[in-house]
Amino acid sequence: MRRRRILLVLLPFVSLVPAMASQPGHPLDCSDWVITEPGITCVDVQTCDAATNTDFPCMNVPGSGFDAAGNLVGTKHVEIAPPFCGTGAGRGREELLSFDGGSKHVFGYVDYRCVSAGISCFDRIIVNARGFDPTTGRLYVWFTSRSTNNCGPIEYPDRNWLATFNGFPTTFEILQTYTPSAGALQFRVPYMPEGFQSADSFSTYWGNLEDLPDFTQAHPMACNYPASPPAVGTYLTVADTSPTPSAGRGKYLVTSVKHSTQRRYGRQLIAGVLSGRDPVLLPPCP
Repeated sequence: MRRRRILLVLLPFVSLVPAMASQPGHPLDCSDWVITEPGITCVDVQTCDAATNTDFPCMNVPGSGFDAAGNLVGTKHVEIAPPFCGTGAGRGREELLSFDGGSKHVFGYVDYRCVSAGISCFDRIIVNARGFDPTTGRLYVWFTSRSTNNCGPIEYPDRNWLATFNGFPTTFEILQTYTPSAGALQFRVPYMPEGFQSADSFSTYWGNLEDLPDFTQAHPMACNYPASPPAVGTYLTVADTSPTPSAGRGKYLVTSVKHSTQRRYGRQLIAGVLSGRDPVLLPPCP
């Protein structure tokens, strides 16, 4: 008898508690970014200084700068009106944004930070290179965190580092995040979800892990949402009404996508062959 194996998407547990920002007089990092769009995160991947990491390819930034929805994704330097640090000097800001050809959308920003009032001494951040990988929905940015040359003895050496901004729509997958304390399931509508040209609606189910790979035992949790076909990149949130598993047991969550009369809900690996899961096995969602 052939053994059947099924490929599951594990749902990452995420924290809603913001990271503590760095202190004035220290290099700006991911904790200093103000993220204004739910689902977007900044991860400090690696220090890029040659002295500490000679092999890491910080200049080898993948992607073309366009996300899976066809929007240009990147960073932009803007100037904020003075005064700054009590000297009247201009204040800089780096924005994380996308551009659809007609308007821009800001996902987050980080400001230069005053270290000492009365003198032009501040922490700043510089973008060296960037690129977007639509397959993973990640924007890669190589930064330099720098102290101005007016800080005297509290001036610190440059810190070169690579960051990823995660949470943008990917090419096919519905990447779900699950937070038990908040009782919610969230994801961004991907480009060509599960290979469909677009999505008319989504339905989310829960089930017991011991029932897998029998998806006929899945329980509908949220059906045919949102009310109208969503645009690529739309951030959807579903209330989690599934019961908390008892000790030693677990549950799974799976989301299907509907396009016209068809629906799909991920892939499976059987005898080394990857294929779509049989939509007939998933119960109807009223």
